[in-house]
Amino acid sequence: MMEDFKARHTPIQEFLFSGAGIDLQNTDSRIMEKIMMRLHENGIMAMPIHDSAIVEKEHSARLQKIMVQVYEEVMGYAPVL
Repeated sequence: MMEDFKARHTPIQEFLFSGAGIDLQNTDSRIMEKIMMRLHENGIMAMPIHDSAIVEKEHSARLQKIMVQVYEEVMGYAPVL
């Protein structure tokens, strides 16, 4: 079963079972933590949900802007939306 899985995912095969997934999850967590802190610094209450956040409707544009800014800061390039 695992060999079939690897064969079907050839472009990323070298990363399977390498620990890369754990590193990506950690990066995602750091991004989300920075987003939540930036929102707090701006007086915006947010509830994190996985890799997103819920804010009052009036803050949705600011949330999106902060999410893009933090992503660029951490990853070094703009997200593909």
